[in-house]
Amino acid sequence: MTEAAERIAAGRRAYDVCIEASGRFSGLIGRAHHDGVAYVLWAEVGDLLDSPRGPQSESACSDMAAAVAEDWLSINTESSESVSSYFERWCPGKGSAWLAHDRESAAQPSAPGAS
Repeated sequence: MTEAAERIAAGRRAYDVCIEASGRFSGLIGRAHHDGVAYVLWAEVGDLLDSPRGPQSESACSDMAAAVAEDWLSINTESSESVSSYFERWCPGKGSAWLAHDRESAAQPSAPGAS
């Protein structure tokens, strides 16, 4: 998580980081406490660009990835409670931070021709 979040913070293309991170976490499912949730989180952020059910928007993917990364980099990753709380907040489609960011993005008018 930290490596992906740092790459987002450094300006790497969010979609590329999401694909790399979800691929990395898919190979870890069942080995660590939050590995499956981390996989779903990065996959869902990437889906904002590439899924037919999503907005298919580079900016939506980038904005969500930036929010996910910024929050991750601000928590105490040594605290299991802090990490668990993070994943509860960012649970795609359910978590309070995910839903708040989703509502915020939907309320912002998009520029003509923007994606």
